Amino acid sequence: TESGLSGSNREYTKSTQGVDGSYDLNDGADNIKGSSDDLRDDDTNLHYFKKVDNNPFTLAGTIDSTTYSRNLADLPAGTYAANGSRDLAPQLGVAGTEAVMQQGQFTDEAQRTLTADGVATLAYGASGVDEIAGTADDYTLTLVYNGITSSNCDVTVVVDNNTGFAQCEVGFQGVQGDHFRISSGTVRLNQNTNWFYNQVAVDPVNMSPVIDPIDDVTTNESSNVSIPLSATDADESDLLTFSAPGAPSFCQIVNDGNGVGSLDCSPLPGDAGTYPITVIVSDNGDPVLSTQASFELLVLSEGIGLISQCRTPIASIPDNTGTPFVDSLNLSDLRAVVDLDISVTVNHPFVSDLVITATHVDTATSVVLLDRAGIPASPGGCDGPDISASFDDEGADGAAESTCSPSSPAIGGSLTPAEALDAFDGELIDGEWQLSISDEADGDSGLVFQWCIDAVVMDVPDTDSDGDGVFDLVDNCTLISNASQTDSNGDGIGNACDTDYDNNCVVNFVDIVQFSPAFNSSVGDPGYDPDIDSDDNGVINFLDFVTLTQFFLESPGPSANACVPVD
Repeated sequence: TESGLSGSNREYTKSTQGVDGSYDLNDGADNIKGSSDDLRDDDTNLHYFKKVDNNPFTLAGTIDSTTYSRNLADLPAGTYAANGSRDLAPQLGVAGTEAVMQQGQFTDEAQRTLTADGVATLAYGASGVDEIAGTADDYTLTLVYNGITSSNCDVTVVVDNNTGFAQCEVGFQGVQGDHFRISSGTVRLNQNTNWFYNQVAVDPVNMSPVIDPIDDVTTNESSNVSIPLSATDADESDLLTFSAPGAPSFCQIVNDGNGVGSLDCSPLPGDAGTYPITVIVSDNGDPVLSTQASFELLVLSEGIGLISQCRTPIASIPDNTGTPFVDSLNLSDLRAVVDLDISVTVNHPFVSDLVITATHVDTATSVVLLDRAGIPASPGGCDGPDISASFDDEGADGAAESTCSPSSPAIGGSLTPAEALDAFDGELIDGEWQLSISDEADGDSGLVFQWCIDAVVMDVPDTDSDGDGVFDLVDNCTLISNASQTDSNGDGIGNACDTDYDNNCVVNFVDIVQFSPAFNSSVGDPGYDPDIDSDDNGVINFLDFVTLTQFFLESPGPSANACVPVD
């Protein structure tokens, strides 16, 4: 129903319940439900209206967000959004008329065309994601009659017994944010009803072939990739041929048969780069018709790769409890990070409540992506809803901390994080990654829908200088064999090469003094210190002292991890 209510109350303009948690229904002085003098208190309007006069039976010259709105502040004070009901129509000089979204059909009622309200709905949608008519993202409508066929139609009429009388259904796809496009439509008619069809003479016409979409492809220099191509044609006798004019010289089209083929590419060293490619399929009809599909071929340098991994927890964010939402993503890949981005999709009414942190657990490196957006620049911060953003050190849409849209998502696009993600550069991407989201203010809770890691990684040398089975890139003692990798103080430098007991990054007399009380102790003894047990054998003896003297007045290590002095 138009109102979301039952019975005659469905004639009220569609709204949701306001803060008081109930519908406020009063049809005003004219006793017509859904007219501009209705008194709806704090109900939240969901209906688009024409700003200039609130008349659902006439059209504005331009139809977009500049002339239509859902915000009651765009109407004269005291008025509500009117809808195109049959009871209101006579008051506005168009008796016997109602908007298509006013449910219900009566005997002897003919629904032949859209009223202004329906036309405005379609035209507003055609204004695109920016909701401004006449800009580059506007939609256009093209209808081509395909005749009687079983494929290649976006809008299909089916006559069968799958409905009692008739029904319509549509499919849709997300475009951006809360924008969607209808991608298919089906009208089902019961075959036992005598339907009348307008008689339209259609001359035999050659139909254009349809090529399947081609996803973007990533490969490396000195590798081979075969990109499958496929196409169909309603004219089943037509022969289909693929071509790719302008494709890089290391790519060749292979036509395997009617509507089947491939684009085979073998980039060489020096061919790294991004290549926009358009593949054309042509038939042999009269006239010859063609359709094209475009995609990007990304050729990476040898040793460079891409990783994209997501988690979809769909879990709640505790409301200012001191316990954050935490979710883990595990990667098994011994390549080093060159560049890393993290995307997050969160539903929350006030994004300024949130602190979002990414942590590589294996290295203990953490980066704050968002820290209560808008605070302290504004005491209340960003009070908009929802986050759907990619945090990227090269983000093209500005800084996350200063981004705030009044509509969902308040924080969206490609944004630079509060702290630079290049802190992860050079680390092995292998291991556990965590996303932590804490809510720092009372009153509102939220949901985490998805978070993703997208990284450029590179191969690392598999050198093992000390022969202990641990590659130098991750070995906490690169020149002293220590397969166990024991690091009792957790400073990233293994016990076998770490006699810097006070962690100031130099071995000196202070460390000798610290060694003395532990000498000749074993596990369980009061003086035993695992940090001083260099060979990790449970006993601190002369062998451990020899290790101490080898590093005297030197730095600990070397290690894959840098020594960070601790005060």
